Amino acid sequence: MSAFVVKLLDETVLPAVLVFCAKVTSLILAARFLGVSLTINRGALVFGNLYGLVLANNFSNIFLGLVVLSGAAIVLVRLYFFHSSHLRPAIQVKLLESNLDFIVSTSFDLFHQAAVWLALAFVVTLAFIVQAIFGLTSVFIAVTAILSLTALTVLVILDFEREVRIEKEETKALFTVEI
Repeated sequence: MSAFVVKLLDETVLPAVLVFCAKVTSLILAARFLGVSLTINRGALVFGNLYGLVLANNFSNIFLGLVVLSGAAIVLVRLYFFHSSHLRPAIQVKLLESNLDFIVSTSFDLFHQAAVWLALAFVVTLAFIVQAIFGLTSVFIAVTAILSLTALTVLVILDFEREVRIEKEETKALFTVEI
């Protein structure tokens, strides 16, 4: 298996487990705090009525969206501010002096993480759209997810373009001979 696939699988496990746990836990907690009838029967969550399901699901989807948005935001902050190729030497020295150099990551690590969080955001957004079509969640939640996914995608693409530009300049500098 290629290093690319292995890295992608490695980066996928924690976010996928986090998203799954966030959805299940938030659905149970939302039902409990809203006083919605919920039972667990043979491993399935069973709601007493459709209204209770929609109400708990709306709160659960908001929480899930925030979890995915937070995970993607952390990766974006690292892409824009702690990417080894864009980091100014003065900041890198300060991070080394403070023993915070572990924050700095390479393109290989960061773009894999960004791909994973964007994929999760896409799947979650698609789930919200399907739920909105069938009346199981608010259309507002689905539209907000679509707009957030679009913004995240644009920001990752902009950073990727910046990385390609930096790589081009470095490659060009390597082959430039002054006479």
